[in-house]
This record gives sequence, C-alpha cells and structure tokens, in this order.
Amino acid sequence: EQVSGKPYEQFLAEEILKPARLKDTGTFRDDTVIAARASGYQPALDEPGLRNARSYDKTILAGSASLYSTTSDLYAWSRALEARQFLDLRKSVYGWNARETRTRHKYLEQDGREPGFVSHVSLFLDDRLTVIVLGNLEDAGVNRMGEDLASIALGENPQPPASRSTVKSPVARPENFVGTYEVNPTLLLDIRAEGDALYLRGTGGDYLPLEPTGKDTFFYRQLYVKVGFRRDKEGKIEALLWNGDYPCKKLSDKPR
Repeated sequence: EQVSGKPYEQFLAEEILKPARLKDTGTFRDDTVIAARASGYQPALDEPGLRNARSYDKTILAGSASLYSTTSDLYAWSRALEARQFLDLRKSVYGWNARETRTRHKYLEQDGREPGFVSHVSLFLDDRLTVIVLGNLEDAGVNRMGEDLASIALGENPQPPASRSTVKSPVARPENFVGTYEVNPTLLLDIRAEGDALYLRGTGGDYLPLEPTGKDTFFYRQLYVKVGFRRDKEGKIEALLWNGDYPCKKLSDKPR
C-alpha cells in the first residue's frame, strides 16, 4: 500500500486478479454476500463429528486469511505463474515451499488453514502438473490428499492412509493432562478439559478436540497428527509427545 498508493484490495484487483482473469477471487468481508460461498466447519467429538467454525473479521488478516477463491481460479493463477506472467518461480520461490516426491519429481507447495477452511496447491513446473485441494473442514488431511493426487497423476502408487480407531470411553482423570506444553520457546500448546474430554490449541488458535485412540494416546484431526503423553516414575504427566515421539515439556498445570 505504501509503494502503490492504493488500498490492498484495490491493488490486488487491478494488478493481479483482473490481468490473470480471476473472476471468483477477492478479499472476504462479512458485509458482502458471495454467491455459493461454502460454510466452514471444525472437528468435534459429538455426532456428526463437526461444529460450525467461529466467525471473525477476516480483514484483520488482510493478505493472508482474507482471500477467497475457487479451484478454477487457482488453476488459472497457476497457469499465469507457469507462464511467468507476474514472477518467475524458477528464480525465486518466495512464499512457496520447494519439495521433491519420493521419485524425484520437484514441485512447489503452499497450504493454508484458518477456522473452518483448508487449502493445498502444488505446482510441478517440469511436469506441467497442478494439484489443488480446497476444503471447508479444518483438517490437515488435505495435504495428504494433495500428495496422493499428485502421485496418481505422475503414475505412482500412493499408499492408503493407515486406518485408525477412536475410543468412545471417557478420558480417565482428564485434569491430569491439562496445562501448557512447550514445542519450542516461541510455540506453546494448551490443553483444557471439558467434562471428560480434552481439547488442544496452539498459540492464537481455537481449542479443538483430542480424539482418544488408547491409553494416553490421541488423534488431533485439525493437524492430522498423533498426540501422546509421557509420564514420570510417579505416573505424573511430564511431556506431550507430538506425532507420537517429539517431546514437548509440560510447563504448567494450567493453560494460558
């Protein structure tokens, strides 16, 4: 805005959306009616396993979580990038993650997540392949879907995800799990109990359910990751095990 002298929304429309012919992409505002806009959902323990995502003013995240789009528009955007219309991703991948498949296919990847919605875009520039997955359930399984779709398109044989079962019985003494855990000095996790159920959130996020899978083991559907807990010799919980093995030290018996 300082360089162009234009508001972000105006600059985006004039300099990017119109030249790229993106007709169903823009900045979301609560006071604007968007035709065919999907409703967002988050994981929940109660049937049917969903809850409505909370509403908030998305303009506070302008340029990040304030955008809406469609698979068709994102495909048109990918073709514009492939044609070097706005920038050359072969020279600068700023904002994209450079990755490689098991069979050495190079690609650029972006994903996004906000309350009720997820997205995944992969650009295989050498293979002229674009994979786009959009979802209105806040579940990081969207990334696995994108990877498997790319594998199929490239003639590979993706392995189906391992089946998992949840335990319907209540968590025993859930208060023992409650507290704050440290992933690293800048990233903390909080766990709170509601009745006999546990809920986890990251810094600034929403509390979403930990689904029991066994003794001291859970599944966190928002990030599609296993969560376990390690106890000391006296049986007191001393660490959360992210993805089942990465220890996150317990700092407090109370969430922030």
